Amino acid sequence: MMFRSACLIGLGSCALLTALLAARPAPSSGGGRPARAAATTSRTRLSEAAAQSFWRRYSCSRLWQVAPGRVGAQSGFFGRSGFRIDFALLQVQRDAGNPNVYRVEGKSRCLKNIAVPFEGVIVLKQMYQAPAEGPGRYTVVGTFEFVEERIARNTGTYRGTVAADVAVEGNGLSLTRIEGSPAGGCGFKFEGQWRSTEGEVERVVWADNWRALAQQVFADFEMGDRMPSINPKYRERGWSSFWENDEWWTETPRASLSL
Repeated sequence: MMFRSACLIGLGSCALLTALLAARPAPSSGGGRPARAAATTSRTRLSEAAAQSFWRRYSCSRLWQVAPGRVGAQSGFFGRSGFRIDFALLQVQRDAGNPNVYRVEGKSRCLKNIAVPFEGVIVLKQMYQAPAEGPGRYTVVGTFEFVEERIARNTGTYRGTVAADVAVEGNGLSLTRIEGSPAGGCGFKFEGQWRSTEGEVERVVWADNWRALAQQVFADFEMGDRMPSINPKYRERGWSSFWENDEWWTETPRASLSL
């Protein structure tokens, strides 16, 4: 099977999403031994009432939504071979009646193929405080479901879990790093599966800090100590021009349903 038919393009439009199921993250794929897990920091889970109060007061939209000069697209890995996939969350709006629910519109792109629009939801479900990290440091954990627009054959849905380490700064939130949190030192991390309309299933994971993520997926992703560079065997999988920021999400996709 080709990687998502050239990382698959296209999609299926979605109705209003309701119940979300947290997809169990798939184990790390091959390409080197997995990186050693970080030490766990003591965390305290907030009560549901305390979490809801926090979510009403602070919005997480700015953490994820693309904004020039502040938040760009995020990169990650698709499939067992770790092909590069990029995500741009273009609209992240908190639901007026449910402060832990965010309506999302965005685009994804795999191996510089056509940008595929999607829409869906993020639902925050749990919240933890990390006293050892200092005051105002928290980890939020939830689920996501993004359904691609059907602009080509063999489209699908992304489902999984999301975690973000946040710090309270004034009236807002910023990303931080909490040792041993499910965000994996990446600021925030989305992890789960992509399931096509034809039944294909592939692992997908992306994060704010893709370099920290890369070492968790493939321990041999980078080579060298002083001036690390990407292992040549991963360059053909889309990792040769990782500094480029071409705002690919502004392009308008063209339908391609050749049979």
